[in-house]
This record gives sequence, C-alpha cells and structure tokens, in this order.
Amino acid sequence: MAQKRWSTEEKLEIVLTALKSDVDVSVAELCKKHGISDTTFYKWHSKFLEVARRLSPEARSGQRSVEISGFVHLVLLISLSKSMCPVTA
Repeated sequence: MAQKRWSTEEKLEIVLTALKSDVDVSVAELCKKHGISDTTFYKWHSKFLEVARRLSPEARSGQRSVEISGFVHLVLLISLSKSMCPVTA
C-alpha cells in the first residue's frame, strides 16, 4: 500500500490541532484519526517549530521565542502567502 503524501498545509493543520487549547484531543487520538504514527507527528512538530523559531522576530533579535507564538507567526505567513499568490488550476 502506498503511503499518503501530506502537504505542508495538511501537516501544519494536524500539528496546530494538537496545540489548540479549545480542542480536547490527545496526540495519540489525532494520529489515529489521520493514520499517522506518533513518531511522524513529533517529527512534523519539530520541523515546524524550528521553522517558526527561524522566522520569528524574537529569534532574529536574539531573544528566546515562545513556541506557540512562533507557530502563530508561521500560520500568518502561510495565510498571507496564499492570499497574495493564489494558486490557479
């Protein structure tokens, strides 16, 4: 059976779902729902966290950034890039 190829947006959505305080779902439940392993989830989490840290203004100024604010910053960047460069078929 071929493995599903997840887009960056899909991966980010899954990781952010786990971080949202208003969603009461465990990482294990989330992984089972999407058919991914816990290891895969945490790899995605680590990669997005690293990107968010590199993109955050706090990281560039040498201050320690907060993980959640880094993710929010990343989501805003992705949203802005989508709205400014819409994909046409």
